[in-house]
Amino acid sequence: MNVMFQGVRIIMTYRLVFLVALAMLPWSVACSRSESVSGATPPATPSTRTNTMVSMENISTGADPQKRSDIDLSAALERKDNELVIEYTVTNRSRGDIYLLDAQPGLKLESREPYANLDAYYLCKNGPESAIVLRGIMPLPVNPVNRRVMPLGTKVEPNDSVKRKFSVEIPLREVNDMYVPRLKEPDQYTKDSVNNLLLAVQFIRSSVEEFKAVPADFAPNFFRVSSKRTVQDAETLRNEFHIGVTEILTRPDLFSRIR
Repeated sequence: MNVMFQGVRIIMTYRLVFLVALAMLPWSVACSRSESVSGATPPATPSTRTNTMVSMENISTGADPQKRSDIDLSAALERKDNELVIEYTVTNRSRGDIYLLDAQPGLKLESREPYANLDAYYLCKNGPESAIVLRGIMPLPVNPVNRRVMPLGTKVEPNDSVKRKFSVEIPLREVNDMYVPRLKEPDQYTKDSVNNLLLAVQFIRSSVEEFKAVPADFAPNFFRVSSKRTVQDAETLRNEFHIGVTEILTRPDLFSRIR
């Protein structure tokens, strides 16, 4: 009889161990999944939330230098008291059409009418001595958004060129106006300085896979462009200026920076 009771105790003990292990299984699987996901990052701490740099996918050029050499960028910079005036020309020496991606969709303040904004730019600090000013596909913010704002395209036919002129205020200020409101007061920024300014201008070729160009109904001579991989298909032209020691206001919050 004692042997039978001992056997019952052993069976009940094994059942109890099995039920505990079964209850712990979802928790252990969730932990192992969170640790094994590629690219997963731990929760942000105050130190990691400061001056976060994100390498965005749209700041790149193709691997073939010969392909890039058929599109030219020439640029000049004039420094004034309160601004840097940048003038540049993009020339298409390829055999097909390209679309310059340096106009952003905007709304006029008073009438709220849409228009093509040729003054917009993205700017961030890049390394200890440089800043980047981008005219193209704006980097996505750290916080999720419903949809990406895509620039309007300007058609540039073979052997044709397009000239642009815009200005950047001094002191330089990190901005991404398509997604992130500017901080209200200058003292909310962190003061720093740079010696060089890198101009980055983007375009897309009409020869990329599943390319489409639809005229923008609110902006004559501008197009809504897309492809199978629009962001990855955009190519970047670069020109670097030495601007001397220039103050830059960097954002201390969670701000996406490009390289």
